[in-house]
Amino acid sequence: MDQNPEKKPSMAYGTLPDNSMIREEGRDFSYVDTCTVLINRQDISNWELLAGFFHSTPKWFDFLAKLRDRVVWFFRLKTASGDPKRILPPYLPGQQIGFFQVIKLSDRGVLLGQDDKHLDFRTSLMMMPHPTGTVLAVSTAVETKNLLGRVYFAIVGPIHRWMVPVLLKGMVRVIEERALPPDFYANTK
Repeated sequence: MDQNPEKKPSMAYGTLPDNSMIREEGRDFSYVDTCTVLINRQDISNWELLAGFFHSTPKWFDFLAKLRDRVVWFFRLKTASGDPKRILPPYLPGQQIGFFQVIKLSDRGVLLGQDDKHLDFRTSLMMMPHPTGTVLAVSTAVETKNLLGRVYFAIVGPIHRWMVPVLLKGMVRVIEERALPPDFYANTK
């Protein structure tokens, strides 16, 4: 991983941070990537990290997610449940938020994922201390299970690789400026 993180998101393919929650699962994934960025705050909680993740998506991404749900429904794949931007903390393991399931919460971050008949994926939102703030690492791991999974990820993979740095820029803004809706902050006191 990058030892000198920057304010600009940096993507690394085929690697996960040494202490990644994805590694703790002990599984082999056929695709992994990690995007890192430096945030100028050291007091970030896991609920704020997760809410910042969902509140950082541009409107066009929300449109693509809805379109994805309509298409994959025909293949009887899992679709999103509810609007992730409206789900208030506290977040709990097992909770479904959009098309992500909360797998694990810890002081250092959040592990999200989903297992479906075509592929399994994990997304880790991990915070690592840094002298000038916090390094945020968003890691993704995918294991395709069949031809449908390989075709699906061949389509979604390039969008994912382009989208994650965009999402990370938005997360930096939301987290540094404490720009979540007020009810999110009020609900955690």
